[in-house]
Amino acid sequence: MGFKRFMGMGKWQPDRNREPPPKDEWPKGLITIGEKEFDDYINLYPVSLIDFYSPSCGPCIEMAPAIRHLALRYKHRVAFAKVNVAEERELARRYKIMGVPNIIIFSYGKRVTSLLGRKPESSIMKALDKVLAELDQ
Repeated sequence: MGFKRFMGMGKWQPDRNREPPPKDEWPKGLITIGEKEFDDYINLYPVSLIDFYSPSCGPCIEMAPAIRHLALRYKHRVAFAKVNVAEERELARRYKIMGVPNIIIFSYGKRVTSLLGRKPESSIMKALDKVLAELDQ
């Protein structure tokens, strides 16, 4: 078993047959979610970015303004949420979150890519733009 498959990141195939939710059903910026709503959230949107963080993590705190800015920039194209790994330990285990910040990008519930560690806003944008371009083809 290869590393990517082990990490749950096998070859992603965009689902172009599903319609995104109406604009009034998209989150208004960055929201906090927990295990109860997690699966429904990532399955509903064509692209969702989940920021796994800890409130005591310096790099997480430093990245927070960039994540909030991107949530506004990609409004109605990418759904943004954050998960506190200190409170949502089961989700952290499920997605093998060994360190934070850890961003996972999903498309209709399928894990597409991950960004581990402190990343500049431009790196996150590059990853999002790549996923969105795949969906638009």
